[in-house]
Amino acid sequence: MRSLAVSSDGTTLVSAGHDATIRFHRLKGQGTNHVLTGHEAEIHAVAISPNNWLLASAGADQTVRFWKLNSGRQITQFQAHKAPINGLTFSPDGKLLATASNDKTIRLWHVEQGKLLSIFEGHQGWVWTVAFAPDSRRLVSGGWAGKIKVWDCAAEQ
Repeated sequence: MRSLAVSSDGTTLVSAGHDATIRFHRLKGQGTNHVLTGHEAEIHAVAISPNNWLLASAGADQTVRFWKLNSGRQITQFQAHKAPINGLTFSPDGKLLATASNDKTIRLWHVEQGKLLSIFEGHQGWVWTVAFAPDSRRLVSGGWAGKIKVWDCAAEQ
């Protein structure tokens, strides 16, 4: 197991890892458990959108994939970086997705438009993790060198 995410309504747990599969575990309510395949290498990160509609996954194959949370159906995929992706997160308003990679960058994506908005550079090594501030205007990243950086996303929105 490499990554876990729980839907904001508490009905679904998603797990992913080194076997390149994503597993949906229904915690309560209706629905079925799913095992999803599609990534070509280990999965490093999963995140559920704030509205519980989308699941995003990313990993060593350098792609981000979007899945419908209710059915497990893959909606789209795209190459997001030129190196493995270690972390990803949705903004609290659900409009943005941030990805962190071994290429030493954080990339900011517009979810609905599927468009790259910005590339943040400044880490000296791999970027492991990324998180949004509650206002969706700032992004925080942590890297291999032990440094934490804060980025302004307000101009990108």
